[in-house]
Amino acid sequence: MKNLMMITMVVFTLQATAQRPNWVQQENMMGQKMSFMEDFSPEQIANLKTKRMVLQLDLTADQTDKVNNLNLVFSKAFKENMEEMKEKKGKGKPSSENRYLMMIGKLNDRIAYRDNLKEILNKEQLEKWEEMMKNKFANRSQFMQNRANKYGRG
Repeated sequence: MKNLMMITMVVFTLQATAQRPNWVQQENMMGQKMSFMEDFSPEQIANLKTKRMVLQLDLTADQTDKVNNLNLVFSKAFKENMEEMKEKKGKGKPSSENRYLMMIGKLNDRIAYRDNLKEILNKEQLEKWEEMMKNKFANRSQFMQNRANKYGRG
């Protein structure tokens, strides 16, 4: 009887640990994606983003050139911001005013990017791009919610 109890406990323990929760896989993928992008130059990031957009939005050659130039400008700005963040990271947590300014800057960049895309894309392409962005940010917020739940903050 004692052996049966022990075997049952081992089976349940193995079964519980054998199945990896989905949020663990998402967290690993998110971390890999960020480190993956850090290795590339702004030109490479812009090129990759443009190629993805060509595939998803069926861009013309003229649109592809314009979108690539736009992505290059924003990729360079992104890299500069990331370097600043790395430098400031060692100095401790930024003040609430600095965090507010960083958030405003990110939102202003997103607005500027969208406004520039409006001039390049046609109506159908723009609607499809906006839908893709909604899905992207919905997935990101779901990931963050799962992560908060994992650490008991949700």
